Amino acid sequence: MWFAELFNLVGWLAIAFSKNAWWLDIGRLSTGFGIGLLSYVVPVYIAEITPKNLRGAFTAVNQVTEKSLFALNRIL
Repeated sequence: MWFAELFNLVGWLAIAFSKNAWWLDIGRLSTGFGIGLLSYVVPVYIAEITPKNLRGAFTAVNQVTEKSLFALNRIL
């Protein structure tokens, strides 16, 4: 997960200090790649550390929360 956070950090720094549209696009690409990687890795990590009887509930709550917040972000 730290690897994905590096993409997010580089992306946000590129967005914050961009002087032209090209750097803004690079920052958005890097941030999108980091979020995509986290969206894949976090449910796998949750499934590995939770007990068998709670595994489905924990991963479902994570997915529903993530997708609901993505939808809210698109609305706003």
